[in-house]
Amino acid sequence: MSYNIALYIRVSTEEQVMRTEGSLDSQKHRLNGFVDIKNMQQTNWGMVIESYVDEGLSAKDTNRPALQRLMRDLKNGRVNMVLVTDISRLSRSIRDFCGLIDMFKETKTQFLSLKEQFDTTTAAGEMMLFNMINLAQFERRQISERVSLNFHSRALRGLRNGGSAILGFEIDPNNKSTFKVHPSEVLLVKKVFDIYVEEGSLYKTAEKLREMQIPFKGSSSGNWNVQTLNNLLRNQSYIGIKEVNKGKKGIDPNGLSLHEKYQVVKASWPAIIDESTFYMAQKMLDENAQDERIRLSDKQTRIYLVSGIATCGECGRALVGSAAHGRVNVIRYYTHRPIEGQPVTCSTKRIQADLVETTIVNHFLHVIQREGYLDGIEDSITKNLSGASELLQSQRGEAQKKLAELDADRKKLMRLQIQNEDLVLHSIYSEQLLETKNQQQKQSELLEAISSKLEETPRPSDIRAAVEINLKRLLAAWSKATPKMQKSLIRAIVDRLVFNSDSIDIYYRPIESSKYESHKSKDKSFTGAIPVDLFEIRNAKKLMMENQSLSLENPGHNEKVNGSYVVKIGCGNRI
Repeated sequence: MSYNIALYIRVSTEEQVMRTEGSLDSQKHRLNGFVDIKNMQQTNWGMVIESYVDEGLSAKDTNRPALQRLMRDLKNGRVNMVLVTDISRLSRSIRDFCGLIDMFKETKTQFLSLKEQFDTTTAAGEMMLFNMINLAQFERRQISERVSLNFHSRALRGLRNGGSAILGFEIDPNNKSTFKVHPSEVLLVKKVFDIYVEEGSLYKTAEKLREMQIPFKGSSSGNWNVQTLNNLLRNQSYIGIKEVNKGKKGIDPNGLSLHEKYQVVKASWPAIIDESTFYMAQKMLDENAQDERIRLSDKQTRIYLVSGIATCGECGRALVGSAAHGRVNVIRYYTHRPIEGQPVTCSTKRIQADLVETTIVNHFLHVIQREGYLDGIEDSITKNLSGASELLQSQRGEAQKKLAELDADRKKLMRLQIQNEDLVLHSIYSEQLLETKNQQQKQSELLEAISSKLEETPRPSDIRAAVEINLKRLLAAWSKATPKMQKSLIRAIVDRLVFNSDSIDIYYRPIESSKYESHKSKDKSFTGAIPVDLFEIRNAKKLMMENQSLSLENPGHNEKVNGSYVVKIGCGNRI
């Protein structure tokens, strides 16, 4: 039998990747040499189909681009033998390794390690193989434990374990394990605490800080908001205290190891806020949080059928339910989700919920049943998928060409580095090699993403069938469903609604919502099928390109929607 061979090669650190005589080239040379020897011993023993290389990645899990590509090729039957220099290259986790071995058996793939040449067709050989992977996992966990214990020891001494400096401090250049006071920022921190104690409100304090243009270190938006302000006010570093294992603060310590338990110790840096001011702020924060919980528990529950899936077509911000008291009764609206420091500038600030929901429900219950409606969707999807597939094919070709060019550049740089003894030039070549390696990694990830999209492209008929099935389920259960259940029914088939000034774009989930449970509701007036696992439905949509949509004309009027529609596909973008 002639084998189609996959060479799997991996190194775990950047240092190994950049070594001129690095283990990457060494592994590839040894594996190709082994194949050559076997072919000399046995005619047509096997041919190397591809080398799957993961550079600078750990074997702690299977989340590695080249390994994922290899697993897909195994399922597609492209290769039927996997060759590695030693089993630790493939995996250092016994659970992952068992899964890979099961895949090898399912796909009738042979597995061979040059270092541990065990015959896995025998019980003794398989036992020895699993013993070796157990030892590899033990080694990796020991290293992890040593690092964790070292971090814990440093934390107990009040030292920092990485991270950027917070407002009021800077990293001590003479001892990077601690902070030193930043003279000009200390005044800003004290001002933040004073303003909060005076205002008594996170929202008002953040608003005032924005007006005063006080900067905030570590904010991704570069601006103050309730969350960033709360984090600063709660930070015990300002009173000279270091929190150890802060992420385990709310976890029962009885189930944790000694080095995992939450505790506080004296920090290696000085306090810059007096304790009386700090604890006064903590008391106010706790009281405000308690008042908010009480307010929310007493709040009247109102159902907004499309909250969570409605977005603004102008700014892309989520639309949420809101209510206002009119002269006679309460009026429900959909308004932009409030974001501190980002006022709403769209032409439409709010939309009456009753009018919008009536239009959407009318569309689902009547318009979509028109003859030829779904046929038109399928025709449009076919055209769009054809264009999208051609674009992806072109992008894949360009990515493959670029990757080949980078590989040639890398080999050229390595030859120049070997031939040159000048230390300055040697250092320059190393920097260029590192940059080339980073570009190769990005290009490989891009190629992987494009290939995955091509493989996962659904058939138009499948999308049309899924939409039809989901709509039938909605129609069957709608009339007897409570408002809360109706909201679940809509979310089971609609991924997103985009509200424009004169229309609503509906993005359907292009899958069959099969996770339904038929049972009697507590509301005896309801019978039928309701969705029970929306999380799984969301994950399943990743297997297909995103969604086709229909356009609803005049959302503000309680009229039947016109029969015209626009089909869209792919991450919500129009094609």
